Amino acid sequence: MFNVTSYCDWYFVHTITWESLDGKQRGWISFSNKHNLRHFLALLMRSVTSLKEYVDEEDVDKMSNESMKMFMAKFLYEKF
Repeated sequence: MFNVTSYCDWYFVHTITWESLDGKQRGWISFSNKHNLRHFLALLMRSVTSLKEYVDEEDVDKMSNESMKMFMAKFLYEKF
C-alpha cells in the first residue's frame, strides 16, 4: 500500500497545479491530509496564505504529525 500512496503522491505533484484546482484547494488539502500525501501537501501549502481559509479545527485533529509540522513551519516560521 505504501508504494501506491507514494506513486499517487508523485503523480499529483507532477500533474496538478494550484491554478487548475479552481477553488477546490480546501478539498485537496484535506484529501492530502487524509491520505498522507505529504509531498503534494507541501506543494499546495506554497500558495496558501491563510490557515483559516483552508483548514478547519476538525481537520487539525485528523492531521498526521508530518502534516502538522508542515503547517507549523509554514505559518510560524515562514519556511515555505
